[in-house]
Amino acid sequence: MYSEKNVRTDSSIRLIFMKDVTPLLDSYQECIRHLWNVNYRALKNADCIFADIESRIFNTLVLSELECPYEEGLTMRSPIKALRIEPDFLTPQDDCFNALTAKEDIRRFHWKDRRLNRQAIEISFIGFFDWDSEGIRHLQYYRGRIEKYSIDKALEGEDVLIETFRAKVFFTEIRQP
Repeated sequence: MYSEKNVRTDSSIRLIFMKDVTPLLDSYQECIRHLWNVNYRALKNADCIFADIESRIFNTLVLSELECPYEEGLTMRSPIKALRIEPDFLTPQDDCFNALTAKEDIRRFHWKDRRLNRQAIEISFIGFFDWDSEGIRHLQYYRGRIEKYSIDKALEGEDVLIETFRAKVFFTEIRQP
């Protein structure tokens, strides 16, 4: 069910309905974290094998639950624009949040610590992130893509990491009034 307090309008007079799907993503996170840590991390080529499994589990546990069509060719590095990461804070007067941002540079990311304004940003969900790609994973970050940032357009298109306990994820549906 879409909550009234999560209804927003943007400058082009469209209605954006937002449903908090954080618990659904928490369940998915726990599933893939457990599978990796217990069953896959010790295998040869584990990362390659697991990427396909991770994508299939995401399709089954998240996208099918949201009745969101699975996009052919979607990888866990592709942003899903229907899922938005929204920084969440204890104090409503704090409009800024800390995050790491980076642009891909020949398959490498150089992460920079930034303070971003949550009122000026739109972030699409990509997946969960952990610094350890071979060992035990905790998946303590949401990884997203900055779609819009009205304060600094140069950041648009960059990937962003936000600690999962500092944000929520919303399924968005755009409707014409």
